[in-house]
This record gives sequence, C-alpha cells and structure tokens, in this order.
Amino acid sequence: TDDELYALEDTSPSENCDGRDAMMSPCQVKGCWRESTRCSKARVGWFTADGATEEECPADVSCPAEFPACYLYYAFQWPNSSCPFICEQADLFQSDRRCRIAPEGYYSPRCNNKILPCEMPEDVSQELFLALTRFTTSGRGEPSGCAAQLAFPLARAGHVDPLEPPFTVELWVKIAPDDMPHAGVDAPRLAILTGTFPRWFVALRRASTSSAHLCFYHEGITRAVSSRQDSFVCSEVLSWSEAWRHVAVVVTSKDHIKPNVHFYSNGELVSSASRAAVPVSAPDVHPDQLDIFHIGAPNLRLFPEVLVAGRTEPYFFDAADTQTFFSAEVDEVRVSRSALQGMAQGAFLTELRRRAACDVPFERLEGSTCRPVARFTLAHAEPDQSSCQDDFEPCGARPGLCVAKCKQGTLRQADCTCDCPAGEFQTWMVQAVHLTGSGSIYNVTVYDATHRIVAQVEGDELPQRISLSSATKVAVVVVRGGGSATSVSLDVETPMGERYQVPAYREVPIYADRDVILHHRRLHDFFDLSLACEPCPGHVLGSQLPRSDALSCRCATGYGRNLLGRCVPKLGPLPSPQITPSAGSHTAGTRIRLAAPTVDVEGPWLLEIRYTVGMDGASAEAPECE
Repeated sequence: TDDELYALEDTSPSENCDGRDAMMSPCQVKGCWRESTRCSKARVGWFTADGATEEECPADVSCPAEFPACYLYYAFQWPNSSCPFICEQADLFQSDRRCRIAPEGYYSPRCNNKILPCEMPEDVSQELFLALTRFTTSGRGEPSGCAAQLAFPLARAGHVDPLEPPFTVELWVKIAPDDMPHAGVDAPRLAILTGTFPRWFVALRRASTSSAHLCFYHEGITRAVSSRQDSFVCSEVLSWSEAWRHVAVVVTSKDHIKPNVHFYSNGELVSSASRAAVPVSAPDVHPDQLDIFHIGAPNLRLFPEVLVAGRTEPYFFDAADTQTFFSAEVDEVRVSRSALQGMAQGAFLTELRRRAACDVPFERLEGSTCRPVARFTLAHAEPDQSSCQDDFEPCGARPGLCVAKCKQGTLRQADCTCDCPAGEFQTWMVQAVHLTGSGSIYNVTVYDATHRIVAQVEGDELPQRISLSSATKVAVVVVRGGGSATSVSLDVETPMGERYQVPAYREVPIYADRDVILHHRRLHDFFDLSLACEPCPGHVLGSQLPRSDALSCRCATGYGRNLLGRCVPKLGPLPSPQITPSAGSHTAGTRIRLAAPTVDVEGPWLLEIRYTVGMDGASAEAPECE
C-alpha cells in the first residue's frame, strides 16, 4: 500500500507540504514541487531535483527474466534522482540497481530487499547439517522454505585431511550380491561403501549372483586420464554371500614399481596391484561437501561437476536408472595411517583386545564398544563428579569434561565449541571494556555489532575502563596510539560484573599514524561467558565458518568489507594524483609534487592512499622521486 511504501523512507516529508511554499519558487520542503499555485508532494516513482518540476524515475532497474515487473519505487526525498526501489516478489533482493533471485539456501520475504539464510534443524549441528545436506532451492520467501536433499546417507561433520600412503581402510559389510548395483552396458556400477568425497573410496562390484570384486579409487594413486573405467582398481573375484564379511584395502606407497595396493578379505590377502596416478586438477565441488568423510554412495544428482565430459573420477550416474543407491549394512569403519597386516586388522579384533583398547578410567566396555564413563573432572562439575554444575553440560566429543552451555543465540558444534548460526557472527556481550598497559594513548573507540559507536574516549592514561550505557554486543575496539604507550592489552567485563582477559590481545603494538583494530576473539574455546551472536550487518550473503568476527560475513555482489567488517558499496578507482609542475621534460633536480585529490570515501576507514610512480625510459638504477 502507499502507506507501507511511505513507511520505508525514514526521511519522508509530512502529509502536507508547507503552505508557505505557495509564495515561493521553488518549493522549499524536500520532496515537494510546484503545481500551479501550490506545492505538492512528489508521487511514488517520481522525484524533484529542483523543487519546481516533477520528473519520472528512470526505468533503469534490471529484473530477472522470470519477473519482468519486479520492483516498486518509494522515493519521496528532494533532491532525489536515485529513486530508491524495493523488490516486490518473494526471494528477490536488491543488488545495486537490480533485483536478483536469492541463491539456494537463502530467502527474501516479499517486498523486502534483504537476503537471509534459510533455517536449519535445531537438533543437528550446523557443521554436520551442511556436510550431510545440500539446499536445492531458495526459500520461497520463508526461512523454512528451502528444499534440501541428502548429499550422503551418512557423513562425519568437518573436513578431513588428505589420505596419503601408507594407510588402511577397513570395515565389516553385509550385502547380498544381487543388492549391489549391476554392471551397466556402457559403464560399471559400484557399490561405494565409504570414502572422502571426491578424493577416494572403497567399493564393491558385483561379478555374479555369488561373487564380487573389492574395488578402490584414490585421486593420487589410481586415477587415470584415459577414462573413468580406468581410474579404479579391483581385486580378484571373491566368493560372496549375504553373511557379514571384513574387507580391507591397504596402500603401502605411491611407488608402483612393485605392488602397492593390497586387498584383504576376513584378514587374508586376496590380491595386489601396482598403480600410479597422473596429476589432474580436482573438480569444483561445493565447499560444504568437499573432503567430507562419508558412508554409502554420494548423491550424484547434486554433483554434476564430477560427471562432466573430460573428468575421469570413477563416479557413474544415469538419471534414468536406479543403480546409484543400494541397501547394505556396515560396521566398525576404520581408517588407519599405517599399512596394517592381516592379523592387525579388524577381522582379528577379539573381545580381549577390545577391552584393552578402552581408555580406563574414562571409558568402560559396553557390549563391544568403549563408552565414556559418566564421571567428570573437577572443573565445573558437582563435588561427586557425577554431573555438571549449572550453566555447564557434558559433550560427547570431550568425555569427562563439563563445558559451558551455549547461550546468547550460539549453537553447539561437533567439536564441543559454541558458534553462531549461518548469517551471524560472534561478538562480546559486555558492559565495559578495559585497556591495560602503561603510558597514554590518543583515543579508543568501541563499536557495537551494527558498527555504531557506543563509547569513545580521547587521550588518557592506561589502564582505563570504558563503561557502556548498558549490556552491549561489542564487535570491534579501535585504538589509536600517539601518546607514550607502545602497546595495550584488552579485557572485557560481562553484564554480571566478571572481568576476563582476551588471550589474543595481550601487549598489542599501537601506532601514532594509524588505528589498531581489535576484532572479536574468544575468551576461551569452551568457557566463554561473553560469547553472543548478531546477524551480519549490511548487504551480505550469510557468513562462513569460523564465525569469529564480522570479517566472516560474505558480502553481496557489488559490496566489499570496510576495515570494521561491514559490507559497503564498492566505488570506482581513485582519481589520478595532481602533478606539479605539469607533465613534461624537466631538468635534473626538479622537485615534483604529487597531491591526492579530495576523495569522497568513508573517511573513518581510510588510512592512507598509495600511488605507484613510474618513470618512462628510466633504468632500475634511476634515483628515487619525491
């Protein structure tokens, strides 16, 4: 409605233009233009540049092909030739003078220029959700509207390091030969059991109704440049039934002069092969699924980049068939960074050896698995060590330890730390900041999470306490030297009055000619009572792990981060310097002055402008110019 459009503009004029304007030309109230003998307010989609005439906004806003009419003007300011607009349809957001469609995993409400990340399940860590799942649509205007598909049947949160020889991959598997993908006419079908996508995998290949091959692929050991079929190696035929079976692939080295890939079944060597790879650039896989350790076959519908012509990673997929996935049971999947002989593999892992493997007294054997003992270390635990104190809780990745509960909008991560949801970044929730050291400084400025100044103190002696008007999410503290102090240390004071050191900022050097910017850093990986989250400010496309400060926010196209981490519009190149005397030939010894013209930039963030001076025809030994 018109009322809603007016409400979008904070500087909209009042409903009635000033009556006194009827005696003046042009009209003096912003947004008003002369209409006969009275001053009238400019209409939606019109503007006045001089207060005398009304002009129509230029049709210079680009719309996606799917939405030829995608925006509404809401400009009422004078003078105003930029004509602000709002993108009308759901999942359209503003980028410069365009309305763009939100990418997969993001949404924008109808009549809203912002782009926001879609919601994720609350009972799954964000790291695990992104490793296991891929958003496949935008949100249709709602935070829960993004469609998603599993990228893998099962995956481990976090990216894993490259697997280099020597190593062993082993597991128990139960699958009938007829349940394995059958060989296709033009390409083999593999039952991928486990791997790190798209670096390596271990698979089974059906040979008959009662036999199979154990197969292996590794980008640095077996990949060929000739074809996908040549990029994996298989064992000799194994007699196969639906019973549980232990399989293992042992790689001893990259040296293929002698056999370096060995296949085992139930602890016995089946066959060996010699393989060497030809280096090839890796496929451009989505970063959330790159180097993810998974169980089962990847959903190749989500990874067309590994299926394009010319690539030879042995992933096979036909959208018309149903041979990609299969039913199987696996257990005790292990990857060891050593070449294990048969007797050291899981096929011979007896109950006695399982018991010996438990880390007593922190673990106990339950069935055939070592489980953490419900007894905690003294730090943050109740006196009997059977439970954690209030505001603390156990975490599976750190058995025996009580870690602080994730508060202030943070989420528990797979490594037991707390981090922010997608589209947000970490801040300090404090009521004061402390600068310690000796000597004086020029000034200190404290910015909140939206990069507004919440406290500023001019030159003073250290140490000093900078108090805030209320509990505030602080993103940045900026210190300028210039006094007698040469370094500072930063402490923060929580709303409960507790003061903590910031370990990352101890004795930080400061300078008289530039600001030192102290972005948020954790007080402790697991016991940070000041940690809080805040949505990324400005025009952003979410945030990326680790979300330790505003610099983790990703700017939208056409925007870049200033030194505080806020996304601001990118401007054009700086103008050339003014040269005095003018260009031309001058005698040796002439002093040349270069002056930077006045540049309308975001002044507080501009530290210096540097120009590179070149001399035509000058040799490397030419004297320096001043």
